[in-house]
Amino acid sequence: MNALKVTMFAALICLGYQGMAQRGSFDPAERVSQEKQNVLESMEDLTEDQQVVIDQIYENHLEKVQEITASTDGPSPEVREKMMVINKEKNELMKDVLSDEQYAKYEQLIARKGRGPRGK
Repeated sequence: MNALKVTMFAALICLGYQGMAQRGSFDPAERVSQEKQNVLESMEDLTEDQQVVIDQIYENHLEKVQEITASTDGPSPEVREKMMVINKEKNELMKDVLSDEQYAKYEQLIARKGRGPRGK
């Protein structure tokens, strides 16, 4: 019984370290690419024109993210503020491209992104 408890405890510690390592390897460019892919795959009613415009919105957004992250040494309140501004700009552009119903679905998709595995 004690061996089982020790094994379970060791497994939990390993899982905890793995989770911390995954959070530590945050790559904003990868997050943008994943979000774009998720939006394009999840929103089945997009026209071809909308898909092209959305692709361009995300490409421009990615460039801005890369500029911000390249000019800093890591997370900071200033970086967070800049990211919030460019995310708001991206969302406003998306609102112009999508119908009201599509934008509501888009908002749900991007709201889930910050929750991680526990929020699914």
